[in-house]
Amino acid sequence: MATEIQVSFLIFTNDDDPNSVADKLSYKPQLIWFKGNIIGKSLIKHKNSGLEYKNDMIKEIELEKEINNLVEPLWTHKDEIIKIIDSNNYETELSIVLYIDENELPILNFPNALVQKIADLRASIDIDIILI
Repeated sequence: MATEIQVSFLIFTNDDDPNSVADKLSYKPQLIWFKGNIIGKSLIKHKNSGLEYKNDMIKEIELEKEINNLVEPLWTHKDEIIKIIDSNNYETELSIVLYIDENELPILNFPNALVQKIADLRASIDIDIILI
């Protein structure tokens, strides 16, 4: 199995209705969830409600490219996204899941400009690395 990457930008809406938050955004999320919903195929439940923008899981070894593919559309709407985040004290996260084949070495590079954009979107970074 080849290395696969999944990159997501999450906005945690606390106890606010994520549908009403999404309605205020011109760039619509791919997924909306509520506190208590099951996460994926696991038995784990969401601790809060939120919105998710994500790329499709792809076979790729250049992480920077995939992060840019997700961040650039968000960046074009950054003013409205930041306004909603700041005015409601929402937390955000850039979630990266790497499924790494033992025979591949993915390129994990975070240039300054990319890190600055992630920071400007108020996001922390969570990286999960799964060896397959």
